[in-house]
Amino acid sequence: MTPSSRHSAPSSGGVDAAASSARGSSGLPSENMMHLLARITIHDLSFVYYATRILVLSGERSGSYSVPVAEWTFLTNHTHVLVCLADDPELRMRDIAERVGITERGTQRIVAELVDAGYLVKTREGRRNRYSLVDNVPLRHPLERTHTIGELLRAVGENAER
Repeated sequence: MTPSSRHSAPSSGGVDAAASSARGSSGLPSENMMHLLARITIHDLSFVYYATRILVLSGERSGSYSVPVAEWTFLTNHTHVLVCLADDPELRMRDIAERVGITERGTQRIVAELVDAGYLVKTREGRRNRYSLVDNVPLRHPLERTHTIGELLRAVGENAER
């Protein structure tokens, strides 16, 4: 390959044709194409963010989420993770991530922060972890410090009494 041929424009069956065939009727990349691109560039967090944002704004669902991801919610992902673990203390990170609509790595970071802050206690049981909720810890923001995490979870969770 000569240096000039390396930089020449693609032929009619090249990248542009492949890209246009991968787009859905809305002009946005199809969900299959998005999954392929996300696997190729998984370390490029800005790409993953914008790809997810495009899917959310276009009304498409990601195949890995069990529910559609809202553009915003009243509760944080930290609260969503706590609700999941209050309902089932033996959930795997993968399952929590799917329910909340975030990555497994994001779930691991949130759980570590909740353990460090004293909201969860991690216990190793064989090859799995079990997370116990410490429900008498006050909420962090000054506006909510008079309430505990247990009160919040009893208001929004299904089985927060564990």
